[in-house]
Parts: sequence; C-alpha cells; structure tokens
Amino acid sequence: MVSSTLGMALEGVVEALARMAREYADDEEFKTLRSALPDGFPF
Repeated sequence: MVSSTLGMALEGVVEALARMAREYADDEEFKTLRSALPDGFPF
C-alpha cells in the first residue's frame, strides 16, 4: 500500500493526489500520463 510505504495515512495520500491533479491539470505531460490510468483512479 502506498500509504504504508510512504509512512502517510491513506487520507494524506488521497489529499496529495487530489492536490497534484489540481496543480497540474493544464500540464501536457501530466495529462498524457494521467490518460494512461482508468477514469476515476485512484478515487
């Protein structure tokens, strides 16, 4: 589990992923990498 490996609570990991999605929403590289994941992942 990512949260265990990073020493973070699950809520912290979800919060970090949501923050990154907001911050990099207009970044082309982020969009390309994100498009390789299923819709709604990890939420």
